[in-house]
Amino acid sequence: MRSRGFALVELSLVVGLAAIASVGAWMAFGPTSVGTRIQQEAANLTQLADAIAADFAVAEGRYQSVNAASAVERKLAPSAWVDGQGLHSRTLGNIELSTLNAGQGFRITATAVQAKLCLGLVQSSVRAFSEVHVNGVLVYSRRSLNHGALAESCAEGGEVAFDRS
Repeated sequence: MRSRGFALVELSLVVGLAAIASVGAWMAFGPTSVGTRIQQEAANLTQLADAIAADFAVAEGRYQSVNAASAVERKLAPSAWVDGQGLHSRTLGNIELSTLNAGQGFRITATAVQAKLCLGLVQSSVRAFSEVHVNGVLVYSRRSLNHGALAESCAEGGEVAFDRS
């Protein structure tokens, strides 16, 4: 007498293979880790700062006309951040550019940095900037990072300003 249908062993094998395939697909296409996002955003910040420094210093000698629209127009901004004539990051919020000290420097401000990314982002990016402010608090200045102020200021996320002068 021959049974119709699948045996328990066969069914278990199929379910197990489907589970393995699902886990593999999730690992390949799933959400990126916090560490990976920090590295990507730190690289984007540094890329933007270096591009602005090179382009504006050569073209004008000063940074008086630095803004998001000019960064997009001059193709200085990371393509992942370009949003029409402005700059926006899914994890950092709007990216604003402004001048410092009558055009002697510039500021890149991320308006809505997630708390879980704030600490790592600042620590990964500070070498490219002269000062960093988190929610208005100076946490890094000329190779000196105030770890206590950084941890306290990053606790809820928020606005992070990166200055280069």
